[in-house]
Amino acid sequence: MRPPAAGGGVRTAPSRGALSPSPVASLSLSGNTEVESLAPLAALPSLRALHLNDMALDDVAVLLEVGSLEVVSLRGNEELPRHQLDALEASLGADRVFRPERCVE
Repeated sequence: MRPPAAGGGVRTAPSRGALSPSPVASLSLSGNTEVESLAPLAALPSLRALHLNDMALDDVAVLLEVGSLEVVSLRGNEELPRHQLDALEASLGADRVFRPERCVE
């Protein structure tokens, strides 16, 4: 057997220009009850559509900091405070926020 080449035997293809990650415009985390914080979403400058259904959320205030957000679906999150949902509707428009059937007063 030959010893591995320098660099651990990993070969790289010649570069054909830098690849940059595509901006995230739409994201679905629906059903993911393991999410502890939505704060990282504020760092997605191109995020326009967000689906957060059935996640057992109780706080979505950070979504007001996502300036590019156009539509958000929050169905199934019955523990969200009404004032946060109202604030999202005031910011995005009532037809752009899909609310849970119930919320906390």
